[in-house]
Amino acid sequence: MVRDPALFLLDEPLSNLDARARFVARGELKRIQQELGQTFVYVTHDQKEAASLATSVGVLHSGRFEQVDRFEELYDRPRTKWVAQFVGEFPMNFLPGEALGLDGGVEVGFNPEWVTLGEAGIDCVVESRETVADSHYVFCSTKDGAKVILKAPEKLEIGTRTSFRVDRKELFKDSLLQGV
Repeated sequence: MVRDPALFLLDEPLSNLDARARFVARGELKRIQQELGQTFVYVTHDQKEAASLATSVGVLHSGRFEQVDRFEELYDRPRTKWVAQFVGEFPMNFLPGEALGLDGGVEVGFNPEWVTLGEAGIDCVVESRETVADSHYVFCSTKDGAKVILKAPEKLEIGTRTSFRVDRKELFKDSLLQGV
């Protein structure tokens, strides 16, 4: 580098590259950042880029930061319902507290992999499915009409009736994470 700036601003620098070139360029950018020991402010809509490059991610919503945290924390413990539905390959699911025997004033948030499919619990019907590498995801409708995305241990046919148990959850009230 010719100069020693206080920080580097990169605004969507990889957006015009194909997937393979982006993968290589992400690694090179991370190496350069670590070598220089400088702060990089990196603007992107690509969550894979944010997750792989950042030590801290800021999620903007309506012109303000909704949450600033490590990517893993944004995904596992989003502070707001908006962040929960924005971050991740598939958004966090939400059901009314009553669906899991809880107070009616709360919503239960859970990520697709936080369930055990095929276990007694909440009945649902597979409406569509998607396979990502060796992982299967099903888009289901519950008997109450709620839509959920669940990680499945195997490819399920559309129309399959099944059920799921929520193994891990976060509670939200008025769109805010409880117990923070």
